[in-house]
Amino acid sequence: MTSVNVNGMELTRERVIEALGPVREPVTGQGLVEQRLVPEVAVDGHDVRLTIELISPTTATKERLAHEVETALRTIPELGQIAIDWRTRVRASSGGRSDAQPI
Repeated sequence: MTSVNVNGMELTRERVIEALGPVREPVTGQGLVEQRLVPEVAVDGHDVRLTIELISPTTATKERLAHEVETALRTIPELGQIAIDWRTRVRASSGGRSDAQPI
């Protein structure tokens, strides 16, 4: 993946992460970036592909986040395509103990 100069500023992973700063995860109300829920960002010319880890895999959460992420990224002038890959972050049950009861 490569970076490209957009309106005098290079389109980089850091610019994408910065643009995502205000986007909040709907369940916790904390920032996606702050919670490290954007583990992968790839820049290819004017296009961006990122991975977002969902805490809640509901369709409403995913749709809301997709809209907010796209709105935030569109603040970057001349940004091309945005592709989002989704993963669900699964929490460990009972601290990972092998003798723990199922949730």
